[in-house]
Amino acid sequence: MKRYIMILAAGLVAGAALADTIITPISVVLTDNGNDNVIETAGGDAWFDGSGLSDATIVENGDTVPAVLPTHQYGENFSRMARIRYSTDGLAELTFDLGGTYEVGGMILWNYGNIGSTVRGVENAAISWSSDGINFFSAETLSFAETPNVIAQIVGQEQTLGTSLPGVTHIRMALDNFDATKSIVAFSEIRMVAVPEPATLGLLGAFGGAILFIRRRLMI
Repeated sequence: MKRYIMILAAGLVAGAALADTIITPISVVLTDNGNDNVIETAGGDAWFDGSGLSDATIVENGDTVPAVLPTHQYGENFSRMARIRYSTDGLAELTFDLGGTYEVGGMILWNYGNIGSTVRGVENAAISWSSDGINFFSAETLSFAETPNVIAQIVGQEQTLGTSLPGVTHIRMALDNFDATKSIVAFSEIRMVAVPEPATLGLLGAFGGAILFIRRRLMI
């Protein structure tokens, strides 16, 4: 019985390790589309450095996606968020280096919140992905809600892709906002979400079967 408990505990640990996990990008590049696009802050790392989050420690790279996401501080403060200014004839396009290879299943975005200009927040993000940072393949478009036009903590929005993307090293997003002029698009913080790879899930299933077999043997 003691052996069975130890094996079961190991199985539970393996199962916990297979939860969806946080991917924190390590860098971001804004595409130069000829319209003098610019990230208006000291650097785009304000989107993933945890600044402004109520508890950045629970959404660090490799963390299990928390049941309750931290909130982000309200207001336009370039020490904790960034925005992109661009011309009306071109979407803002950001490429995030994930710093590793992942099966990407979704995204968490804390949108832009500032009274009178919440329309600058991200409405749609057309997703492309790459395994080498050079060749990109279109995936799908994720849509986000505009933040309330009040002074309040910004709630993170988790969106799941219809089909997870395997072997991803870079995510590219073509962004638009809620404003018809599209002159500025902004958001406060972002994370990608890694899902367990199918092969790993298969191993867990086999492991679970082995536990049941051992349990029966021990009970004989």
